[in-house]
Amino acid sequence: MLLRLLVPSFARVLLWASAAQSAECGSIGSRATLPATQIFKYPDDTFLENLHVLPSGHVLLTTFKSGNLTSINPGVTNPTPQHVVTLDGATGLSGITEIPSTAGTLYAVTGGIHTGFSFQYGSLSVYVVLIVQLNGKPCGLLVNKIPYPDTAMMNGLAAIPNNPTLVLSADSLGGRVLRINILTRQVDVAFSDPALGNGGNPTMPLGINGLKIKGNYLYFTNSGRGTYARVQIDNFGNKVGPVQVLATLPGSAPASMTYAYDDFDFDRCGNAHISLHDYDVVRVTASGAQSLIAGGLGASPLFESPTAVAASRDGNSIFVATGGNYTATPPTGGQVLKVNLSLPSKC
Repeated sequence: MLLRLLVPSFARVLLWASAAQSAECGSIGSRATLPATQIFKYPDDTFLENLHVLPSGHVLLTTFKSGNLTSINPGVTNPTPQHVVTLDGATGLSGITEIPSTAGTLYAVTGGIHTGFSFQYGSLSVYVVLIVQLNGKPCGLLVNKIPYPDTAMMNGLAAIPNNPTLVLSADSLGGRVLRINILTRQVDVAFSDPALGNGGNPTMPLGINGLKIKGNYLYFTNSGRGTYARVQIDNFGNKVGPVQVLATLPGSAPASMTYAYDDFDFDRCGNAHISLHDYDVVRVTASGAQSLIAGGLGASPLFESPTAVAASRDGNSIFVATGGNYTATPPTGGQVLKVNLSLPSKC
């Protein structure tokens, strides 16, 4: 129904520059349990911010390089990013989420004029994009552009499953959860909470970062506080319970530019896989047990500033986006990597 209503109208984000490659603060360990395969690495300094797996298996990509939404086909040899759609008015893109009940055809993407450590205030919008397969590759059409004038940051993005007209966005600088109705174009603040801010961390300005909704809970990472947490919400995205911290950064080092949780996703067993700067992907189980699952200092391939994780459609593997190495001369670009999770047949 939502697809029928929207289509006829056609109507995070910090630049993670790795400042110091510190073994103490940059990685939680040197060994991971699972090997990774590098699918693609940008030949320039493109910072890959987020990714999402389409029903076809192609992977949508957002970067801070332009307003072009692209995709990559991990099932072919030596794939390269392909243009899907240009989102006008944006010089950088951040979050992606699939709109429920649209058979994998409608997606929301956030973007605006990227300025390095944030976006130009008032430039951010939520773009609603229709994506179909044409000639074996994703092709996109911009359906709607909804400005959100009162923010300089829209980072993680999540659609509410029981109310597919609403999407929530993480205002990492304002410590808020923003709400956007993609049908009525109404925008407001769903809620704010001290647990969403960066806790006064002088070395990490971002607070709430990645977002996912599972059951009646909004799960999120907080980069400045070094927490992975959840909060119960209703069908309108309102906070109806206290914030529950599920995991914290391992070790005694505080969160910083080179040691921080970023975006994440769930596998089919309900484990969260969280990108952790500078080199790691960690797994947090439902009970809160945390372990290094992929990457790690000295791994090959090296995960160069992981920024996001997206589960495959069957939940048995994950794709990881990275920002690249900004300390290299010249700087190197982001990567798309794949990790097979080796999950039990019954969770």
